[in-house]
Amino acid sequence: KTQRFVEAKSILEAFTKGNIDSMVPRYANFIKVNTYSEYTQVVQYFFDKIKHLAAGSLAPNFTLTDVNGNMVSLSDFKGKVVYIDFWATWCGPCKKEMPHGKVLKEKLHDEKDLVFLYVSTDKKEEPWKKYIEKENLQGVHLRAGDSHKNISEAYSISGIPRFVLVDRKGRFISSRCRRPSDSRIEETLKDALRN
Repeated sequence: KTQRFVEAKSILEAFTKGNIDSMVPRYANFIKVNTYSEYTQVVQYFFDKIKHLAAGSLAPNFTLTDVNGNMVSLSDFKGKVVYIDFWATWCGPCKKEMPHGKVLKEKLHDEKDLVFLYVSTDKKEEPWKKYIEKENLQGVHLRAGDSHKNISEAYSISGIPRFVLVDRKGRFISSRCRRPSDSRIEETLKDALRN
């Protein structure tokens, strides 16, 4: 029983950290071999809460306002690969990633089928717009505002920055993608564009 408890706990911790894709085979095996129903129920409950974020699942659509006041939906970018950055102007780690994002976008500027989509959780519009202008941030910029809670729930976002990669069909490649500062992200995006 102790062994099954430890297995269940490690699966739950991995799910909490967003390691869904790598844990699915382990989860399936646990459900098959575990004989303690209380552990099965807990693990299944958490899996059911996050399974919609697994690779290949349809990314939840959202419609938000851009810096010019236009309504933009994630579904508007079907046919393109979308690299989403959930961030805020008050978030230090988010702002640390921005220069890396600018470099990454410059390196891939010829990739017309790649969209850099920035979704801010800022409640107020003015600081958000000022920061984008001051830092000369390129890409598509949306602000969640009052929709922040709904989007956070849909994407299971408990902290920012959070990066998500969506394929041309609007499906997750990764619901917890590498950051712009990760040296492997350029190749990850190129791979996504090849498919």
